[in-house]
Amino acid sequence: MRKNVLILYAHHDPNSFAKAMLDCALKALAQQEHNTRVSDLHAMKFKAVADDADFITPRPGSGPGSGTDYQSRQRVASINAGYTPDILDELNKLAWADAVIFLFPMYWFHVPAILKGWFDRVFAYDRIYSNEHPSLGAYGKGGLKGKRALIGTTLGASEPRQGAVPSRQSERFEAIQNGLLAYAGFDVMPPFYVWSVAHVSSDRRVDYLNAWKKRVLGLFTDIPELLAADGPSPQPSALRGRVRKPNEKIWPYGGDQTIADFAVVRILKAKPGQASTLLQKLKPLVRAASADNKIRICALLNSLDDKDDIWMIQTFEDMDACKRDESIASMSTLLEEISPLLSRPYEAISLVPKLAKGL
Repeated sequence: MRKNVLILYAHHDPNSFAKAMLDCALKALAQQEHNTRVSDLHAMKFKAVADDADFITPRPGSGPGSGTDYQSRQRVASINAGYTPDILDELNKLAWADAVIFLFPMYWFHVPAILKGWFDRVFAYDRIYSNEHPSLGAYGKGGLKGKRALIGTTLGASEPRQGAVPSRQSERFEAIQNGLLAYAGFDVMPPFYVWSVAHVSSDRRVDYLNAWKKRVLGLFTDIPELLAADGPSPQPSALRGRVRKPNEKIWPYGGDQTIADFAVVRILKAKPGQASTLLQKLKPLVRAASADNKIRICALLNSLDDKDDIWMIQTFEDMDACKRDESIASMSTLLEEISPLLSRPYEAISLVPKLAKGL
């Protein structure tokens, strides 16, 4: 079914990788015949400072809207459509959209100033959220409920070691994902990170774009990370050492969580002198897994006791994800290719995690 998608794009340089992501997203959405609109904030010279100039009438000397807080001005402007045209245009785009993609470079663990100003000015009181409105509120009652949001962001930093993202980087995204997007009513997709964008190879950038395209194509079919109706997620500190109960939702923030619903460990015994070749053959599986958010872990380990022993550990969101992975032609072909390098058939052990410290 054709949908409406708004893209908020906040990068000053038309030669940036973020621009390549924008072009990629537009092509992917066109492939699915969705309707698209782009708010290119720098090209629009969007005003980033929230102040009295955002309203078409002067501040009254007394009564509603006369307070010094910006929110009191928004309250009145939401009643009488008293916003300036640039704000009304963005509010109308949000009303039109079934989903919004936010594309930006990460600055100091947050969005650039121009996009922060967009949120400050456009996420208007009594239009997007409220504490007093009879039918409007926050999270499940937010003005953007029923819509989806997806963040795509580029970073200069190198990708953190495996396991650092849930407990560190994602906590820094808590203010954006939960306190901003879900609060406004969005069902929020997992964020898409492009690490060390200025320093990686051209091949790695192609990999990023392919993975990004897949995420955009799944905008309306993939499972959101945060559902607005669930309300605010617990503080990450409350999740430390927490045991997951059967059928309990896996919260995306905090490092201590069950690692997956299903796991497979493959033990491969290389022929003498073939361990390095075997590892090189298996590396593409790890790269492919990085683009599949249903695969939580894909790791190759070499035994300290016997250098010819190689363990391949994979954990999956569920058993269906594992079956899908095993059915991929490249996976079955690779396992056939490595057979001559093995001194015996590999052993596969299927496991169900019961208790774990998160990654």
